Amino acid sequence: MAKNVPGLNYESVYDNIPYHVKERVGLPLTSTNLSNDQVRFFLEFQSAISDIIHESFQEERESIRQLAEEMAGVCNQILEED
Repeated sequence: MAKNVPGLNYESVYDNIPYHVKERVGLPLTSTNLSNDQVRFFLEFQSAISDIIHESFQEERESIRQLAEEMAGVCNQILEED
């Protein structure tokens, strides 16, 4: 599960999933009616998604950092030419 994100707990996330999506897969409409196994599954699913998003964010962050370094180098070259 996402860490240190206020208001991001499984109950609020689950309860914001549209009811018709939960109905179609046979899940209860509210988080209070989830079984322990369903809660564990949902927490694992939420954690897996969080990890994937975090990894993708870190990759994008590194790409942007490299691009910024390249741009800084080019800008410095331009300034040195003057």
